[in-house]
Amino acid sequence: MQTCYNCGKEVDDNVLICPECGALVKRYSAPVRENAPEELTPVMQAQQSQQQDVPRGSIWRDETGKLRLRGLFCAWLVVCVVGALYTALSFGCGLYLFENQEEIVAMFAPYPEFSQMLELLQMMLSAIGQFHVMYVLFLLVYLVKGAAYIWFMAGKRRLALYIVCGASAVLYVLMLLMGSGFSALWYAADILVTLFLLRKSWKMLPK
Repeated sequence: MQTCYNCGKEVDDNVLICPECGALVKRYSAPVRENAPEELTPVMQAQQSQQQDVPRGSIWRDETGKLRLRGLFCAWLVVCVVGALYTALSFGCGLYLFENQEEIVAMFAPYPEFSQMLELLQMMLSAIGQFHVMYVLFLLVYLVKGAAYIWFMAGKRRLALYIVCGASAVLYVLMLLMGSGFSALWYAADILVTLFLLRKSWKMLPK
């Protein structure tokens, strides 16, 4: 039995509200006792230590074992994709201007204020005509490079990076043939940075 604090009447222990005065007799339940922390077995301790010892690379596995890209590395790959596709678009626009140069020159010819721009355009079209095959190859290789980066972001496969390496090597050779010299290494800088960022996670990637 318990005693109502308001009117002093004794009521049953299971009663919450006093039938005499309506006061709330039983305000709180007994506190729930927390279970003691579960002891880790040696196997669980080994798994936990292995998870803590795994190096934090550009790629990691989630709870389901699926490969994930880290935020900064994913942003870098997006930059590579945008750069490759933007450069391909530039070469495509140059080829389009070359194929339609007569119409474009005729469009600007009646306007003397565009004479300097027309001269620069004709010089650019002359250079494109001299290296027309190179421009076509640049367009195709950059398209392949951008598509390979997208494939790697979606599938995390080594083959996609091998394709990027091959495309970068072709670009390097093309620039050497055009007389670029040592600065042609710039066209392989993106894949070199990508491989450097993947140095800790390379073995995790499927073929």
